[in-house]
Amino acid sequence: HRLAEKTWLVYQREAQRVARSVVLKLKTADFRTLTRTVTPAVPPASAGELAALASALRHRVPAVRYRLVGVGLGGFVDRAAYRAQRDLFGTG
Repeated sequence: HRLAEKTWLVYQREAQRVARSVVLKLKTADFRTLTRTVTPAVPPASAGELAALASALRHRVPAVRYRLVGVGLGGFVDRAAYRAQRDLFGTG
């Protein structure tokens, strides 16, 4: 949950862009990197939502110990364009 909170704090400085995807990166003991991404219908609106999506991604990988864990955001789009599209299709 702390990783999601830190990621969210940095993201809050991104006033001009909306993150469409949540990314979970895991590095195994043998240095393999596993990446899982989800693009929800509606972008996360809080650190709690980000943490919940990252947790759901965690359940999509083997239950082993990991050396490193990262939570990130991706699929950035211009905030004004995102709002216009959302309004056009009535999804907001």
